[in-house]
Amino acid sequence: MIARRRWLNNEPTDDGLSVSQRYHLGLIQLMRTESFDGKQVVDALLRNRHMWQAVTMTGAGYTQISGLRHLAHGNSWKGDLLLLIPAAGHENRLVALMTRFDPESVRWMDKKEVADDLGVESSGDHVLEVWWLGLAE
Repeated sequence: MIARRRWLNNEPTDDGLSVSQRYHLGLIQLMRTESFDGKQVVDALLRNRHMWQAVTMTGAGYTQISGLRHLAHGNSWKGDLLLLIPAAGHENRLVALMTRFDPESVRWMDKKEVADDLGVESSGDHVLEVWWLGLAE
């Protein structure tokens, strides 16, 4: 018997966002510290939806297992690293938009780094990495 994978229905909604993307935006929106207001970031991203294809937030150096540990020992989800795939032709504008939120760093991951993270030989994806110091502490 062949095991079937079960996938979340990821059809785009009326606004063009998938259910999965809405979930990730919802997590980001809930994050708030002195230096980061997730609601403001998400609002800006939605107002500028034409600038990006996908966005998620994770912890710098975290794995899925370490995220699970945080949930089990403290009922928290910690993230300090926003990752975005830009829409073609909007790379510079996306950098400018993210810089307005005063991150510690904004940088483009190099293609080898993206490929290594994806576990593939090569990747054509540009990924913008935006990091806020102290969010995941």
